[in-house]
Parts: sequence; C-alpha cells; structure tokens
Amino acid sequence: MASLDPDALKGAACQKPENNQHHPPHTAGIQPTKPSKLIEAWDLGFNLGNALKSSAVLARSRYQDVETEQSLWYIARELLLRSKRS
Repeated sequence: MASLDPDALKGAACQKPENNQHHPPHTAGIQPTKPSKLIEAWDLGFNLGNALKSSAVLARSRYQDVETEQSLWYIARELLLRSKRS
C-alpha cells in the first residue's frame, strides 16, 4: 500500500467520490440505510464502523471470506483497544 500524505487528504472526507471506489456495485440498492449513515448515527467510531460496513455488504460481495475476515479483524482490534483503556 502506498503511503498517504495527510496534508493531501485535507477536506477529502467532505468531497463526493467521483468513481465507483467508494460505492462498489455489490453495495448498490441493498440497504434501506447506508452503513455510513448508521455508523454516524450510532457514533460507532472507526473499528466498529468498518466492521459494520464489511458485514453489511457481506451477502452481496464476491469476496465473502475477505469481508468476514475484515469484520472480525476490526472487532478484535476494538476489543484490544478497549482492554488497554481499562
């Protein structure tokens, strides 16, 4: 993975994506509510938000093993961080 320059990413989160990278075909029209809306509404944060997103697209993804592993990794990471905080 290429390294990212944080200064180059300023404001990127506020910009609408112009390609399918952020809206892959297997996510289209399957959720009455987009995962990103739930993540924000429930204030899930990075790890749980990514776990939810990976789980939400699981049934329609061609990469079910990858999506499942990603969900589990993010949940395990969240549990690890919470255990360090307590």
